[in-house]
Amino acid sequence: MRFHLLILLLIALTAFSCARREAYRAIHLGHEYEENGYPARALQSYEDALSASPHDAFVLHTVGNAYLRRADFDRATELYLLALELEPAYLEAFEGLILVARAQDENEAALGWLERAAEVIPDYGPLSEQLVDVYVAQDRLDDALVLLERLVASRDDEAWVHFRLGHLRIQLRDYDGAIASFERTTQLDPDNPKGWASLGTAYHEGDNQDEAIDAYLKALEIDPHDDSSLNNLAWVYATQGQNLEEAIRLSRQSLRIRPKTPQYLDTLADLYYQRGDRDRALELIRYAIGLRPESLDLKAHLERQLTRFERGPLGRV
Repeated sequence: MRFHLLILLLIALTAFSCARREAYRAIHLGHEYEENGYPARALQSYEDALSASPHDAFVLHTVGNAYLRRADFDRATELYLLALELEPAYLEAFEGLILVARAQDENEAALGWLERAAEVIPDYGPLSEQLVDVYVAQDRLDDALVLLERLVASRDDEAWVHFRLGHLRIQLRDYDGAIASFERTTQLDPDNPKGWASLGTAYHEGDNQDEAIDAYLKALEIDPHDDSSLNNLAWVYATQGQNLEEAIRLSRQSLRIRPKTPQYLDTLADLYYQRGDRDRALELIRYAIGLRPESLDLKAHLERQLTRFERGPLGRV
């Protein structure tokens, strides 16, 4: 009896393997038809693949992609859901459902699938990063904070989690929390200049200027061409009214890398104003305003700088 069961099992496995090979050949043929401009034949090949192996998650999601390319969203959704029934943590099926929702401007549905995917596949970092991006873009900062703090608890050894949490805390004006997050980032990834640069920004926003200078210097030690750190260090010097000549050198270097950046022009203008060259400061700040930055806050700041420079007497930041 046991021998007969073994024979039956081998027969079933062989049949399953043959069906899968047939389905994969049909998918390959479908791709070839698509590439050569035969959409009807391609679709028939994809359906043949489904007929050959209807319980294969890969086949289901691949054919679902074919229907998605044809904007047949109902059929694509049906196939993606069938793939998830077979493999509940099938990443590509979730990605397909997200694309279907976005193609139909159903942003809440896309977010729902993204949230479910991040819950079902918690170890896949890009899903969580994408979900954080969506929450931040929708100004759902509390949701982003909850997600990142949960990730920190379970993935304390991953620098990107602390890095993203640090930037979120800056948005929330929790500068002490941001400093702690970026300090952990630099512990985990000490050779990444972005971590040090962000730590410098957190220190600066928290009014710890000496520490900010040290962090920016560390970022520039790792990457001397980091234009953002060049400008930010020059700005810290400007706000403190110190090392003006060195600050001007740093600011000019940042502008050589990114010549038409309003923030960088503002820094150099302020430094010239402090050094007593009001005409040069006015020229630079007017040029920065003429670039029409998109940020309303930056526009308002540049206009205030222009008014300040036009007053005439040398002033401090």
